[in-house]
Amino acid sequence: MGSRIICVTLCGGLPVFTREMGQCENLSFAVVASLNGVHMFTKSQSASLLSTETKESTIVWRDFESSLTLIGITSGMPEIFIDSLLENVFNVMVLMVGVEELREIRSLDRLKRNLRVCYPLIDKLLESVKPEDKAASVSGLVGLTEVVLCHENHTLQGMLDTYAEAVDSMYACLQIHGRVAVATSGWWSLTGVERSLLSLLVSVENLTTLRDIPIFLPHKSPKVPFRLVTCRLLPWAEVLVLCGPEPPLDAIERVANQMWQLAAETLRAANTHCPSPRNIPSSVNLDPGVLGFLLLDDELQKFLLSVNVLGDACLHEGLPSHSISEAHRKTLLRTFYKQIVSTFMQKSNSNEELPKSKSVRESPSQAKESYWSSEYHKCHALIQSSNQIFVLYSAAVPTHTMRVLTKSTLQLFTHDKQLCW
Repeated sequence: MGSRIICVTLCGGLPVFTREMGQCENLSFAVVASLNGVHMFTKSQSASLLSTETKESTIVWRDFESSLTLIGITSGMPEIFIDSLLENVFNVMVLMVGVEELREIRSLDRLKRNLRVCYPLIDKLLESVKPEDKAASVSGLVGLTEVVLCHENHTLQGMLDTYAEAVDSMYACLQIHGRVAVATSGWWSLTGVERSLLSLLVSVENLTTLRDIPIFLPHKSPKVPFRLVTCRLLPWAEVLVLCGPEPPLDAIERVANQMWQLAAETLRAANTHCPSPRNIPSSVNLDPGVLGFLLLDDELQKFLLSVNVLGDACLHEGLPSHSISEAHRKTLLRTFYKQIVSTFMQKSNSNEELPKSKSVRESPSQAKESYWSSEYHKCHALIQSSNQIFVLYSAAVPTHTMRVLTKSTLQLFTHDKQLCW
């Protein structure tokens, strides 16, 4: 069971690259040519081949910029997520080389060389959807920004705004363990896809304390490059800033050292009070029946994934329950989320300029709640305004109380202004 992405030119079907993850069957050149050929044949007949299914896999085709075709082949994954994966793969290509080079292919060999820098990011995307990888991130959330909530966020926000102003940038964020703690209003004005891909880029080969990477923003600036400058503040804390040709890298490093040295204790306090995998302050008391939850904000396109290490097996009235590991709890939340999204998601209109996030959208024709119940666990989903929450419960929690617990859990974060949700 594995996932594969194939990129070919739209007109000639010439191979550009192939990336795969997991146990994938080797595909001959003839098979790849047939996959592209049947797609081209349908277009010659004034039709469109979007997807098909075999006994083992689902295959999806997507054309981009009238120059490239991406083919996604994976198993155990809804079609809407494969379509989103292909879109994000193309956004990675735009991020690293710009849309002009992809739109007008003057030299295929040169394009192949330039796209090699995209391979680590594409592999990261494939890792996030690998069905057998229970420790993988929540698949389908690549277009959303993962955050961590700390009581120190108000203090850190003021420091970040001052730092962004000092380096003459509107776009900056502070990450703790790869999750956004605070960000400037300019950073939040970027699309969820852009923010998540920038975080993904930072996580790849993160071995240096200072980096200056030329990038394009797939939606905001696909033709004019920015500089993504990252400064490592502590082994698990990093500040990101987008800027133009100025200021020079050494000037940014000097400002970062001067300003963030004073914030070291605040950063350590934030890391201590919001340990992973809870990603919320230890002082926030969840019901012991809550094993974990996934909270999304559809407007700001961000999400919080929390595993409640304090909530465990024998919880309610001493009833026995099945112990669920941290990795398995994340997998259950991911599976529940995927099922709800693929069932109740409101599809984007074809005339929209930017794709909507793949989260559940509230509308009069859609369910506002849903739940699962099994022998060892239960799940409950609730949509309230722009917030969506998916909660994993112990099997000992009575089904009729899940709605009350879910609402109270959501209110913990939406009503506490200090947490900056």
